[in-house]
Amino acid sequence: MLKYIAFILLLLCGGGVRGQALHVDSNCFLPTDKCCAEISSAIPTTDKGIFFIGAMVRKPGGGVPFLPIDTVMGNVMVGKLDSNRQLSWVKVFGGRDDDLAFKACQTPDGGYAVLALTLSNDGDVTGNKGGGDIWLLRTDANGNLLWQKTYGSSYSDDPISIANTADHGFIILGTTNGSDGDVPFHYGGFFSSDWLVIKTDSTGNVLWTKNIGGTESEGNRGQILAVDSFYYLIGSTASRDYDCIPSSWQSGADMYDDYYVIKLNDTGAVLWDSSYGGSRNDEAESAMIDRRDNTIMITGTTYSNDHMVTDYNGGNGDIWVVKVKMDGTLVWQKALGITSDETGSSLCITPPGEYIICGNTRYVIGGGDGWLSVLDTTGNEIYRKIFGGIENEAVFSIVQSKNGYAAAGGSASDLFTEGLNCNANNSGSFISYFERWPLSIPFIAENGISMIAYPNPVNKELIIKLPNAVTGSITVLNSIGQTILVSAVERESCIKIPVENWSTGLYFLSFQSESKQINTIKILKN
Repeated sequence: MLKYIAFILLLLCGGGVRGQALHVDSNCFLPTDKCCAEISSAIPTTDKGIFFIGAMVRKPGGGVPFLPIDTVMGNVMVGKLDSNRQLSWVKVFGGRDDDLAFKACQTPDGGYAVLALTLSNDGDVTGNKGGGDIWLLRTDANGNLLWQKTYGSSYSDDPISIANTADHGFIILGTTNGSDGDVPFHYGGFFSSDWLVIKTDSTGNVLWTKNIGGTESEGNRGQILAVDSFYYLIGSTASRDYDCIPSSWQSGADMYDDYYVIKLNDTGAVLWDSSYGGSRNDEAESAMIDRRDNTIMITGTTYSNDHMVTDYNGGNGDIWVVKVKMDGTLVWQKALGITSDETGSSLCITPPGEYIICGNTRYVIGGGDGWLSVLDTTGNEIYRKIFGGIENEAVFSIVQSKNGYAAAGGSASDLFTEGLNCNANNSGSFISYFERWPLSIPFIAENGISMIAYPNPVNKELIIKLPNAVTGSITVLNSIGQTILVSAVERESCIKIPVENWSTGLYFLSFQSESKQINTIKILKN
C-alpha cells in the first residue's frame, strides 16, 4: 500500500505569469514522521499565510498531536503556515471511526470553519444521526476547537463545500440519500443521492435545509458560492427532472453527468439551472467568482468530445475549464490535457487576470503527477507545468499566497525530482516552494514536451529525463550567462551529465527541440 504524504507547493511569484516560468525552488517536509496524511484543501488567510485541511491516519511517532481517544482510522487534520512559510501549528480532531476534512473558510474573527465527514460519535464528535454525517468544526485563529455540529440523516450524508454568508452564518453543500433528521425529503431511490443545502447561523444552528436535484444521483464534488443574498450551486448530475431541467443540447438518451449551475435565493428556492458538457461524463470539481467581470469560473474533468466540449485532447479524461456569466450563459470553455488521464481540481486568479488551473495527470514523471496550466482571460493556455516525484502525487488546491501561489495535495514520493529537498524521506507532510523566473520562456506546446532534472541540488551526476524522447539540444549556462555545456540529443529519454568539475552555484539547463520549443530548469550545484 502506498503511503500518501500531504504537501503544499508555494509558487513564489507576484502578479501574472505570461512570459515567465514556474519552477520548484525547494521541497520541505513537515514533521509528521510516520503519519499517513493527505491535504484535501487549502485556503489563503488574511495574514498572508495558508490554512490547510485533510485527513491523517495516526501511527507511532511524528510531530502531530495525539487524540485523547484510541483510533486507527482517519481523523481530521488542520494546520497553519505563516507568511514566512513556517508551520505555526497542526491539530487533529475526530473520534474512533473515519473523519475527513473536505473544505474550509476563514471566519470574520480570524478563526476557521472546517467542513468534514464523520462516521464517529465520540471523541470530538457528538450528535451523529447515523451513518456518515456532515460535520462542521469551528476553531479560533490558533486551531482550538470552539464548537462542532453534525448535520444529516440516518443514512449517508457527505460534505462538499462551505462558504461564509452576508449575515455571518454559513451555507453548506453536501449530498444525502436520506429523508429524515435534517433532510426534508428525497427525490430518488435509496441508491441515489440528492444535493443537500444547509443554511446556518454564526454558531451552526440550522436555519433551513433544501434538497436539490432529480431522480438520478447528484455528484459529491462541486462548490457552493455566496453572492450577496443569492447562492450558486455548482456540481454534476445525470438527473434531467425536478430541479435539473434539461437544456436544449442534452439528448434525452444521455444519462451521463454534466456540469450544472443552479441559482438559489436566500431561502433556498431554485431560481434557474443551466448545464454544460457533452455526451459523456463531465464532472465539476471547483468554482469561484471572478468579480472583475462578474463571471463564474468552473474546473473539473470531461470525458466528452462533442456538444460544448470542442478541443478534447484524447486519453481518458481532460481538465475542463468553463467560464459562464452570472445568468448561466456560457462565455468560453477550454479542455486541457495530453494523451493521458487528466483531472481538474482547483483554480485561482492572478492579479493581472490570468487563471491558474491545477489538476493531475499520469505517467509523465511518476505514476501520478501534478498539473498546472495558466490561461489568459479568453481561455488560451499560455503556460503549463507538470511536477512531482517518482511515485504518485494528487493535487487538490491552488491558492494565492504572500509572494505567489500555493498548490496542496498528497504524495507517495519521499522527494520531488525538481528543487531542493529538505528533511527528505520523512514519511509525513511536506511543503514545496516554487519561484517564478523573469525569463522569456515560450509555452511548451500541447504535444507534452517536458523535461525533468534530478537530483537538484546535484553533487556528482545530473540525470535529465525527457519523457517523449524528442530530438534537440541541451545547453547549460552559469549564473552570469556563460555557456558551460552544449550537447545534441537524438531521440533520447534519459541523459546523464557529470558535474563534479562544475563550480558551486546556480546553473540554467535548457532543452530546445527541433521545433524550437524551449524548457528551462534552474540547477543548484553543491
